[in-house]
Amino acid sequence: MGERYPGYDVLNKRHTPSWNEQTRKVVDERLAIDPEHYTFCTEDEWLTLKAVCGRIVPQPTHGTAASREYIDWLYNCKKTYPTYHGVTINPCTNTAADGGTRYPYIDNLKTAVGTSGAPSTGTWKTIGPSSKECNPSSSITYSGNFNYYVKCNRGANGFVVNSGVTVTFASGNVVFDDNVTVSNGGTLNINTPGNATPLTSACTPPTVQTPCIGSSSSGAAIVYIRGDNTTQFSTSGTGAVNLNHVFVYGGTGSVAFSGNPPTWTAPTEGPFKGLAYWTDMPVRSTGVEPPLKSSMKSFR
Repeated sequence: MGERYPGYDVLNKRHTPSWNEQTRKVVDERLAIDPEHYTFCTEDEWLTLKAVCGRIVPQPTHGTAASREYIDWLYNCKKTYPTYHGVTINPCTNTAADGGTRYPYIDNLKTAVGTSGAPSTGTWKTIGPSSKECNPSSSITYSGNFNYYVKCNRGANGFVVNSGVTVTFASGNVVFDDNVTVSNGGTLNINTPGNATPLTSACTPPTVQTPCIGSSSSGAAIVYIRGDNTTQFSTSGTGAVNLNHVFVYGGTGSVAFSGNPPTWTAPTEGPFKGLAYWTDMPVRSTGVEPPLKSSMKSFR
């Protein structure tokens, strides 16, 4: 839609009879308000509110893409970003170098987990690569004070939860080497019920810089999926996924829940509070449209 009154600017009436001194005073006071100053909201609420307002007020003109920068600033705050589908993402203004309290949590998570093997931070139990563990034929619950490295590669179809099988990671963080597939009639539970002890202050903003991959709680766990842009976290038919306050980093892959919708809540504490899923997929998935985008905040 074009401008209703092209070229009209109400501020040009400042020195006309349309404005009196009181009008000029009120307008000046409001224009002098720092748009980045806030008192009612918390920092997280403020960044989220700006992200919402940036999408709906004002509406973008035809052909202009809305930016995802406020989500990036909240969870991966840094000075430079790659161009995202032709859209420039401005530098985060709240980095530690700026005197702020935000860090590149996503980038730091990727470094901490690494590209192969079990992470070096925390206590990790390896599952796989045997078919018995990567493609279980009976239900199993993994419990105890562990995090889990699931060493199941593409050659064996990744990690598969078969029909009639329930796999439960009762607590801890989980790193998958490749595809995660929940077949028709299978169930995957993660962080159910989770560790009752909350994350320590060292693992929550504003103190935390690198996500604590060795720690989890009933309010915050991490699932990390390696692989490439053909890697999928998928379901079929009546396959069920229950993720209790879990943040999933999908690498450069996608999710394809073609069966039951997941029961999935985002973390309620930690650096990924409010974020359910993130993917760094460089292009649109071939053949499958990812139902979640990198800036999607949460299933509620």
